[in-house]
Amino acid sequence: KKKSRKRRTFVLWRARAGTTTSSGGVLVCYYHTSIMDSFLRQLKIKTGVLRRLSKEQKMYEQEVVDLGKPSSSGNEAEEAKLTSQQVQCLEESKAMVRDTSVRLEKAFVDLEEMVENAAKEGFDGEDVAEKEEFLNAREMVERVKPSLT
Repeated sequence: KKKSRKRRTFVLWRARAGTTTSSGGVLVCYYHTSIMDSFLRQLKIKTGVLRRLSKEQKMYEQEVVDLGKPSSSGNEAEEAKLTSQQVQCLEESKAMVRDTSVRLEKAFVDLEEMVENAAKEGFDGEDVAEKEEFLNAREMVERVKPSLT
């Protein structure tokens, strides 16, 4: 709540400093623009987070598959040392897969809710569905959804 109060104060200050008349319509217009910009910025950030976590998830899963493959070399002592290191690496990768999976699911839910609620927000004639940030977010949600189920 403190963030929104500070943002409103900033927006009200910008509106007063940028206008020659003190009409309420201009003030609302500036406030509305700031909300829309803030919404699109948050949408872009959450889309980037989901994209990054999706890539991390795939990378860790591939690492688990690669480390799970047995390696064959001629030297038994070297192979035993390598095997213990591989086991440790494999366990760390499995832990990271679980951690990334939880974070990915949380980021997915956040972005999906934001995309679903975007139509309900209503930004006085500005259509959120036509914005590039919204289209990218919706595409990312559709791309990640099958991997979570």
